[in-house]
Amino acid sequence: MFPNKLKIVLAVSMLGFGCNTLNPEKSAELGQHYLDHHDWARAAAEARPIVDAQPGYWKTQYVYGVAMTHLGDLAAAGRALERAYDAQPRNTTVVFAYAEVLFQANEASALYQVLRGAGADLHSAKAYVKLAEYAEKLNDLDSAVMALSAAIEVDDGFSGPMSSDAYYYLSVVQAKLGNADASTRRLRQAYGISPTDPRVLEALRAAGVSPDPSVALPPGA
Repeated sequence: MFPNKLKIVLAVSMLGFGCNTLNPEKSAELGQHYLDHHDWARAAAEARPIVDAQPGYWKTQYVYGVAMTHLGDLAAAGRALERAYDAQPRNTTVVFAYAEVLFQANEASALYQVLRGAGADLHSAKAYVKLAEYAEKLNDLDSAVMALSAAIEVDDGFSGPMSSDAYYYLSVVQAKLGNADASTRRLRQAYGISPTDPRVLEALRAAGVSPDPSVALPPGA
């Protein structure tokens, strides 16, 4: 039998050992592995102890938030992803995950604010295109046009290869608005950037335009 004082020391040591087994980096890595394989429940279970014990560790907040989004607990997902976003407002992976839970929770105003902020602060055409996609789903076509126009403005080709995404999606929105000429012009610009993009080729043919180099237009407003 151990003396009482020794029992207390052993108990404290065992408690300390248990706390040390929480490894946030490994939990985040394993949780991301489960996310990659769409195993949402195991990702959430892996991240949850760190979320509770170390709420400032953004990587497990991200893992837990994405997992809970897919599991349908939007309140828990929103709390976790807001923490991750507050810690990493310039990380577009986190920004887009937070935007998705805001969309599913019908928080359109916050969704627009987050993605407009990312577009402006990060000079990110992808953030503006993402905003336009959500605006189109919300049948807010005017906001979609403004977001895609902003995407075209910031995607100037200086920071990397230009993308046809904004032009293609703007053609889709213009067609929904009944602006056939504007829609075709945007398609021709998209074709000039990405002449092998199957979406653009199909849309041009549907608009009665035969894709060939002569129909390509330069990018820009």
